[in-house]
Amino acid sequence: MRQSGDSSLDLLGGLPYHGIMSLLPPPPNVQGRYVRLLAMAERGTQHEALVAEMKLASLRGRYDFSVSNAAAPTDPEDDLFSNAARIRPDQKNSRRLIVFDMKDAPIGNFVKWVLLNGFQIDGVWRAAARGKATALYVGAKNEDLPALRNIAEVVSDRFKNLWRRFCETTGADSNDEPGFYAGLYDGLMGETRKAGKAIPARNRSAKKSRRKAPVKSADKNVRPHVYSIALELGAEIRLNRPLDRITSLLDDLLTCQYEAARAAAPPQ
Repeated sequence: MRQSGDSSLDLLGGLPYHGIMSLLPPPPNVQGRYVRLLAMAERGTQHEALVAEMKLASLRGRYDFSVSNAAAPTDPEDDLFSNAARIRPDQKNSRRLIVFDMKDAPIGNFVKWVLLNGFQIDGVWRAAARGKATALYVGAKNEDLPALRNIAEVVSDRFKNLWRRFCETTGADSNDEPGFYAGLYDGLMGETRKAGKAIPARNRSAKKSRRKAPVKSADKNVRPHVYSIALELGAEIRLNRPLDRITSLLDDLLTCQYEAARAAAPPQ
């Protein structure tokens, strides 16, 4: 016999009432992670895709992605090259755009190539007035310098900070630096390496960095694929994503590569 005070029973059917709780939509940071995992499941290696699918299943169990299951539309104005069509080179004049410390000269060269291949704006290096620095002068009109300078500063900042973060989290050294920058550049420019074209490898001739490698747990005792990770980050630079968002993507990519390597390793 049903007791009137028993609130655990469904008044209509006499069955226990568990209540079907609807899942909440994901917050922006979770939605961003979800979109990145979708891409990883699509483009990653077999093991990376497997790890990404497992993480996606976990997120789907906690949030409702039915409304926001696709990436938010990208505003064309966010593309670093959105104004490329209106910028024209100045063949007669060369104007100073940005100054690099000599230690950042490799990044400076990639900035120079971005402007040349993205805008047909060539540049030359000249000694800067102060100490150990070099200035990039470009053949551009004066009214276009602010837009070009913003691009140069964004590329320089992202390359520098993402490399620093990559080193801090993986213990990478200067041998990995050329491949990392090449990946960022190719991703930024949307350049896909043709079949048979070698992917940049470690520069074994470079001097070893004195930077102390961070202590890594046993399950992360694996060298991440520098170029393939940087390639994904470069695409985000092109869309002018905030640094913290790209850094979050870097952390996700590293985690998936570590977990994929662990899943692929033969049992001990």
